[in-house]
Amino acid sequence: MQIDRIRITNFKSIPELDINFQEINGLWEISGVVGSGKTTIGEAIIFALFGTVRGKTNESLISWGKKHALVEAWVYTKNRHLYIRREINAYGQSPLTATIENEEILGSDKRSIQGILESEWYDISRPTLELLCIISFNNFKSLSTLNTSDSREFLNSTIAFDRIEQYEAYCKEQIKECDKNIIVAQNKLAENSGALKSLDDVTPQKPKYSNLQEITELWSKKKAEWDAKKEEFQKHHRELIEASNDISNKHKAASVTLKSIKDNYKKLKGGICPLCGNPVTPEHIEEMENEIKEREELVEHTKLTLDLRAKKSIDYDQKMHAVLDKLEDEHSILKWEMMKTQDYSKQLAAIEKKKDDHRKEIKNYEDVIENLNKEKIDWQEMLDFIRDQVRPTIISSIIPNINRYIQYYMSLAHQNYVVYFDDTFKCMMKNPFNETIPVSSLSTGQKKVIDMIIILAFIKTFITQIDFNVYFMDELIGNIDADLRDTMCSLLRGTIDDKDVMFLISHSPINQQYLDGVIKVTRTAGISEYSIINISK
Repeated sequence: MQIDRIRITNFKSIPELDINFQEINGLWEISGVVGSGKTTIGEAIIFALFGTVRGKTNESLISWGKKHALVEAWVYTKNRHLYIRREINAYGQSPLTATIENEEILGSDKRSIQGILESEWYDISRPTLELLCIISFNNFKSLSTLNTSDSREFLNSTIAFDRIEQYEAYCKEQIKECDKNIIVAQNKLAENSGALKSLDDVTPQKPKYSNLQEITELWSKKKAEWDAKKEEFQKHHRELIEASNDISNKHKAASVTLKSIKDNYKKLKGGICPLCGNPVTPEHIEEMENEIKEREELVEHTKLTLDLRAKKSIDYDQKMHAVLDKLEDEHSILKWEMMKTQDYSKQLAAIEKKKDDHRKEIKNYEDVIENLNKEKIDWQEMLDFIRDQVRPTIISSIIPNINRYIQYYMSLAHQNYVVYFDDTFKCMMKNPFNETIPVSSLSTGQKKVIDMIIILAFIKTFITQIDFNVYFMDELIGNIDADLRDTMCSLLRGTIDDKDVMFLISHSPINQQYLDGVIKVTRTAGISEYSIINISK
């Protein structure tokens, strides 16, 4: 990924600046007083690519007294031309526009567009770019005296080992989370297992009839028997009433006839027929008396029969009601038993449902525990792989290159002792007699030389492994004497490719014979002015 051009407007102290990196290359100096804006160009590149500058809010990047800032970058990546335009507005939205070969990259928002840029078009990670784009001496302690903590911190800052540690920490968190969830699932499993076992001891009171179908058939049979008896009794009761009505009618008819005969007898008893006036014979009177007697006997007989029928009907009704009441009682008892059986069946069904629910929960938590254990194993394997394979592999692949460049630069600097890093990333030193020597035996100047050479070896190692073209060295060669500074500049020129540009930011003067150009920065009333001088042309 190559930065072809950067154009800056109202960004920090820069009112306007346009740099075409295709027109400058080699070793350049950026000179200026403290706070003049020497590192702002590097920060503008970081902002153009990623939309933020670490440790600063976007609003603070707008020039004083302005409401709007703009940074544009032209980038060549993956054989395509990428254009990025980022705005910062004090109020409202701050748009992002990106195009590939003049075709706009579309996304739902700035975050999605940024995701596309980083995943599809950038071939350098942000930590690596931030490290190399602005290489500050503050990132490098005395590399020859690094302790375990310092080594870890240095590896984190230079080759993003902190990302590996983040992955390790994440794996540990996931393992811990799995353990926590396993405990929760085990508790739930034990809870459901205990509940299932306790349900085995739950037995509802068993009714007389435990078979619902059986009691239902008995109840239906008894009801049918009761209905049949009732119909039988009602039919016979109707027959009794009809017979009683017949006798009653006969009794009434006999009584009416008897009364009529008695009335005629009274009239004829005087001896003269009131209708014809003829005398009534004794024979006729006797005949009438005999008929009255017969009629009285008939009336008495029908009355006795009627009374007997009434008593028989009452007796039958009583017997009928007694039988029906008994059947109804038996039917009600069976109905009550059927209700108890139904309730019993419901209780059994409810208990069985609870058991099924607990069995399902038990199976579910068994599966959860099994899956969590598998997941835990996967995370542990990942953690072991990172710890036992990734980290050592990275270190073992980098250390030989670093050591090779250290020896290369040591020879160019005419140093007659050997400096190298062992497999634990501990700096080792040997004199020309192959004897290990302590760092404390070196002079202050020798320590500075070693630190500079190690830094150069690191820079060369990483520069050769990435495709980038713009580097800023912030105070990397400051605070050292002029001869050592010249030596470092000479070595730096041999570190970068012809197409790359490396900016040296330093308060100390740099011998221009080692430089290809100078950018002079002056600042007046919060505004920085940049003068670009190409020495090599």
